[in-house]
Amino acid sequence: MTEDHPGPGEPGPPQPGIVPLRPLDAGEIVGGAWRHVRRGPVLTLVPALVLMMVVLGAEGLLTLVEPTPPPAPDLVEAFAGSLGSGLLVALLGALVTPPFAVLLLAGLHLAVLGQRPTLRSSYPVRP
Repeated sequence: MTEDHPGPGEPGPPQPGIVPLRPLDAGEIVGGAWRHVRRGPVLTLVPALVLMMVVLGAEGLLTLVEPTPPPAPDLVEAFAGSLGSGLLVALLGALVTPPFAVLLLAGLHLAVLGQRPTLRSSYPVRP
């Protein structure tokens, strides 16, 4: 076959990590993402779960603390009344998301290079 697509029985291109080192198609990218989750579920799923718990917990607390306004006769007034808590939740999400994204991308970086990422090795901040 060709150099890019080996035939049956021929060795494929080198693949030290979760994705091969050549131009990729969409199926290989999605397959690599699933391999990353299967190889390190603690590293990928736990931070996402913690992030969602923090943001949804804050949103739940804001709805409990915020007094329920009387029904607004106008849609614009009803929107303006809920805008404050919505902005606080959005701000919290914007502050909490980047550290978790760094954690996930650092682990993905190691997995693409063929190393098995751990929580300690993938978090770039050292005490």
